[in-house]
Amino acid sequence: MSARDTVEGGIWKRVGLGTTTSIWKDHWIPNNPNGQSTTPIPANADEQKVEELISNFRWNKSVIFRRFNKEDAENIVKIPISLSRTGDQHFWIHIEERRKEVGVRGDSGSSYDDSNTQIWRTLWGLNIKHKIKLFIWRCITNTLTARETIFRRTKQGSPCCLRCGDKIETVEHILFHCAQAQKVWKLAPVQWDGIQTQTGCFMQWWAALTQARSRKEGKQHLALTANILWQLWKDRNELEFEGKEKDGIKVVQKASIEWMEFEEAGTGKEARSTSETDAADARQREEGMEVRDLVELHTATQKATEGHKMGIGVVAKLNGTRIIADWVLVDRTSQLAIQDEAAAVRLALIKVWQLGWHRIKVINANHHLIAMLKSGKGDNPNTVTLVDDILALANLFQMCFFEVGKNSNMSLCQSISRYALSIVLDEERIFVSS
Repeated sequence: MSARDTVEGGIWKRVGLGTTTSIWKDHWIPNNPNGQSTTPIPANADEQKVEELISNFRWNKSVIFRRFNKEDAENIVKIPISLSRTGDQHFWIHIEERRKEVGVRGDSGSSYDDSNTQIWRTLWGLNIKHKIKLFIWRCITNTLTARETIFRRTKQGSPCCLRCGDKIETVEHILFHCAQAQKVWKLAPVQWDGIQTQTGCFMQWWAALTQARSRKEGKQHLALTANILWQLWKDRNELEFEGKEKDGIKVVQKASIEWMEFEEAGTGKEARSTSETDAADARQREEGMEVRDLVELHTATQKATEGHKMGIGVVAKLNGTRIIADWVLVDRTSQLAIQDEAAAVRLALIKVWQLGWHRIKVINANHHLIAMLKSGKGDNPNTVTLVDDILALANLFQMCFFEVGKNSNMSLCQSISRYALSIVLDEERIFVSS
């Protein structure tokens, strides 16, 4: 087959951050015939990027429906936004076969490539507080609300660091480049001089940091580092919201003391490392034994007969019997069952991650979705984004696996999804803390 035949249909873009995808030039709207907008191109619009249409991990619908014709707008808002802060990626779109991802990548790799998989596993394996793991996850995914982020989204306030006065406040500035951060790292008992060149991007810096996990006391050094980062963020917030200044040595002392106390609290005879626990739980699953404190997460969706409303039902059962939580959620349907089900699973995992639950079995009746999650591969740009996000979230748990559910066992969450079509605001009930 000739090169011309191979690329027939052109190169399309899968939207990640939207920073490198041109609104008007690139092929990025999967449901449009050639992937491009059919809306007339406005004057001086050559450099407009898709990131201008995204706000806080959601499509800015008011901007989209104002800027594009109805068909374009409807197709754009069906595209799932990645939560993993992945870069825009290229796809070959063939006439003979459905969309197929190739090895050409954009700004950054997939959230589920080998290196990033190790990032999530290392993070979850650290012996640190759950809230610090969540904080590091937000640093990696660039979802902390630094001043630069707020100013870029709202055009209100100043993007400059309150302490420095003239430097733009990004997550990297707060944790590495601010005068306070530099002072703290000079005083810190753990040093990472070999990766100073990576501090322009937190995710790259953390990825380089995780390579030290295998060295002597490597995980302890990573855990202490995470505590220092957490205390730097808290120090910034005390200055931002309370006007309190703290000396750098106190930040280091606070981080060191909290890290040592947490380490000592978990060093009893009965304590087991996360890796030991994972291995034991894996053996239990293989041998058909019950895994203790396993939360079964049943998810289902229901599409309205008219309009774009979708109801989501989520039921959490402890060890497959006792209901400990349920969620009634409202979202917008993509008009594709598998994409809707994947979006529901992603949302459900975010909910239980916020509750601090550790062992999860996701149960969904869609065989195709479960097969994609087990293989780690989507079958089009939209499902690839959702599968990447789900697997990145799954790696944050001590255990998370996927199973096809029988319709006879899914009746409750299916009923909840139908009920969700009658409400306006989400509802949730948490009966116990697992």
